[in-house]
Amino acid sequence: MTHYTLELLKDTADGEALLKLAGKEQQQLKKQRLNLELQKDDYMDTYKKLTADLDLQQISLTIDNEVIERLPEGNYKDEKIDHQAHLVYKIHELKKRLSHHTPQKLLQIELMLERVHKDMEITSAFIAVIETHMKSLQKALPPGEAANGEERL
Repeated sequence: MTHYTLELLKDTADGEALLKLAGKEQQQLKKQRLNLELQKDDYMDTYKKLTADLDLQQISLTIDNEVIERLPEGNYKDEKIDHQAHLVYKIHELKKRLSHHTPQKLLQIELMLERVHKDMEITSAFIAVIETHMKSLQKALPPGEAANGEERL
């Protein structure tokens, strides 16, 4: 967030300009928060799907191993052995994909999300301070004079 100071805020026009900048920053932070929340949800969904698929493939491999042991020699047994090799490869690929879904990556997303939340709190507090300061500027003016140098009606 850009740094501002109340000492430079002499009239409501300056305050309105700062509020406009802070509002834009707040909108940008909301977009970042939404993006990070979507990343986190997508990360978790992908992790769950990969884990479930890996479990399923490992169960299938176990079943195939038991079936192959009991089958007589022949074409059907050869087909099952080929299927078994396919399952082994599929399990290898799933494990490889899961290795990219580490807890560190999830932690990194959560830390970025936490930082955005803190920045949003700071921006909201900044807006509140500016609004309060603008009200004090308006109260401090003599009757008939606006805080931006124009006459009040």
